[in-house]
Amino acid sequence: RNTPQKGLSFLVSRRPAGTQRMMSVTLALVVLGTTGSPSPPATSVEIDSTMPGLRYDGHGGLSAGASSRLLYDYPEPQRSDILDYLYKPKFGANLWVCKVEIGGDTQSTDGTEPSHMHTRDDLNCTRGYEWWLMKEAKARNPGIVTYGLPWGSPGWINNQTGYYGPDQITYQVNWLKCARDTHGIEVDWLGLWNERPWGTTDYVKSLRLAMDAAGLTHTQLALVDGRMPGASDPLFTGLASDKAFASAFGAVGLHYPCADYFGGLGQTLRDHGVKLWASEDWWSEADLEGSYCWAKLFNQNFIRMNITATISWSTIWSVYPQVDVFEGSGDPFSGDGFWGPGLMYAWQPWSGHYTVNPTVWMSAHTCQFMEPGWLMLHSASGNLASGGSYVSAISPDGSDVTVVVETGVAACAHCHYDSNTSSTIPQTLHLQLSGSLSVIKTLSVWQTTANASFVHLPDVTVTNGAVTVQIQPECVYTLSSTSGQAKGRAQTAIPASARFPSSYVDTFESYPVEGMAKYWADQCGSFQVMSSTLQGQGQVMRQRVVERPGVNQWAHNLEYPVTILGDPTFADYSVSVAVLPSAPPPTVHAPAPPPQLVSHQNTRIQGGDWEQHKQLTLGEAQAECVRTPQCNGLTWQGPTITPDPNERLDMWLTSRSEFFSSTGWQTFVLDPPHPPPPPPPPPAALGGGWAALCGRIPFVGQNTPMAGVCLGVNSSAWLLAENGTFVAGGALAATTPTPLSLVFNDHTVTATISGKVLGIHNVSILRGMVGLQSGWNVADFDNFEMTALRHN
Repeated sequence: RNTPQKGLSFLVSRRPAGTQRMMSVTLALVVLGTTGSPSPPATSVEIDSTMPGLRYDGHGGLSAGASSRLLYDYPEPQRSDILDYLYKPKFGANLWVCKVEIGGDTQSTDGTEPSHMHTRDDLNCTRGYEWWLMKEAKARNPGIVTYGLPWGSPGWINNQTGYYGPDQITYQVNWLKCARDTHGIEVDWLGLWNERPWGTTDYVKSLRLAMDAAGLTHTQLALVDGRMPGASDPLFTGLASDKAFASAFGAVGLHYPCADYFGGLGQTLRDHGVKLWASEDWWSEADLEGSYCWAKLFNQNFIRMNITATISWSTIWSVYPQVDVFEGSGDPFSGDGFWGPGLMYAWQPWSGHYTVNPTVWMSAHTCQFMEPGWLMLHSASGNLASGGSYVSAISPDGSDVTVVVETGVAACAHCHYDSNTSSTIPQTLHLQLSGSLSVIKTLSVWQTTANASFVHLPDVTVTNGAVTVQIQPECVYTLSSTSGQAKGRAQTAIPASARFPSSYVDTFESYPVEGMAKYWADQCGSFQVMSSTLQGQGQVMRQRVVERPGVNQWAHNLEYPVTILGDPTFADYSVSVAVLPSAPPPTVHAPAPPPQLVSHQNTRIQGGDWEQHKQLTLGEAQAECVRTPQCNGLTWQGPTITPDPNERLDMWLTSRSEFFSSTGWQTFVLDPPHPPPPPPPPPAALGGGWAALCGRIPFVGQNTPMAGVCLGVNSSAWLLAENGTFVAGGALAATTPTPLSLVFNDHTVTATISGKVLGIHNVSILRGMVGLQSGWNVADFDNFEMTALRHN
């Protein structure tokens, strides 16, 4: 995700793998009276129903980067139980925002999500699983806020001349219309491009007009979805001078905000009626310390920045462990030791196993006690006297109050919270309720400690609007006048963790057309079940992306489309499938306009897949960036955007084009950015359209050759390769379709095509998953079968 700013701790130290820090914490809330013992540190808070506040917009979760792929394949009742824990009101996390990726046939972190428009002439409103997830969330909580955001778009958009333009407007409007007309969802918020340039004022105005013309007036636009732009950015200058632009959007979403935007640019946005959100945040392990991070973000994002919505990436971690670019091991909750940045874990649909992590109950501490429309009171929120924080909110009519208090030690993967933000000693909290809140007689109390999550303690009595309570260290409390909250529990026990089945067969006949085949996870390209083009052949799984995303991509893709399945510990096994590749269509695009350098003062760029640090004049740096295919921007530290033309500066040239606010830094970015380099040509034996069966895939990375052993064919040749390196090959009289088979035994693989053994070959990879691969062409796969004999 985003690269952290300098001066902020990233990937803070965690406990040793496989251990869990336990504490002796009294599971009680002490109501203080007069005693002879010394008084603990005290914090006094007045909460008045007439206090001004900011509208609470809801905390929630983000399904993106293929992070929810395997959830869709879960059996019932486990799938419904998981969704209840996430979205059912007053049962589990009670998330109030369901944010999803608008699939774009491009790698978006841990896989690709399918586009609703593979080509300019294609439109399908049922493809993928994000509309399904929004519908399930809405079914449980009709008041949930929905939010769509693209990570990238298919290669045909704007003919590779840039991400923003007329095609992108049509593409995003069609997605909103699909949600409304096919699924009955009026999407509340639409973002433009995840962690990339937010566009232009003209683009935002044109998109707004197109949405209004399509009857999508309910949907509001959220800009940035990345780092805060600088004060000289067109977002802020346009906000001040262009009324049509200022009225076209309603929120700015920041990712992993660690700075203080209480004043400054944050206040500028609020002065213009623009909401400020942490539209992607957290990304940590869902253990105890990670859950304390989640609770602390809810409070501190509001206290430090007046942020009124915090959204986790991700809602749920439903990804094969060996394809995850962020996951680790040693987790005490998951069942197999792996972890990923999800509020819940669910990556074993074949077993039905999932975990309800402490983060679910940290969400409940806030989300079960207040809903969008409540008022968050900054004057009744802040930091406790001896570490920790509290946030107060009241209902719109001023009749109810909720106070959330946290004192935990947080392990956040982005913003590091110092030890003084947690507590090691008991503290006293005095609450004084005024105005219409003064009639409240009792407050319910819920507590989480290191040993127990979301426990309902005895109510406390409010006398003349006042109550004094003792807050224990490393805990989270909710005090509220509302009722009906619960620590829900699924009626069906969670099944035990289990390996992927040792034998698996799929003829692809049991799925709806355009559906997803069970357990397959696309890593590049897009695979759906379709009717075979051959008479009497029923259904097949088809790879359908015929053009690389190019300038419209988000992350670097693999060289060629591939989807994977299975267990990374499979060692000796047989696998077979029938393939039918098609010739790739010609791709003709008008030449892209030459990139232009656009200046941004008090901003910088950091990170990316390529970076160089050089001593150059501004003119030399600009010229080098324009002629270097990997370069999309340059940045330096200095007081002015127009330095002495002869002065050599410390210049950073980088592939990243997203800039963020940083005083004293200057930046130029290329618009449009350089397109990514084309893939290397396939081995000579596999020119044209081709398809392959792969095995022993130990991992899947980005922008790398395919790891594993692959047997591929086109209309006249075959090729066996390991990690993209030639092993064997030859001429082929292909049948239609062509059956392929690989049998792995220790250090050897036996390759078979159409029943003919092509040889037994030595290989070095000794275990891994199964994959189906193709060129950038349509390819059909049918009658898949796998039998594993040994794990390693």
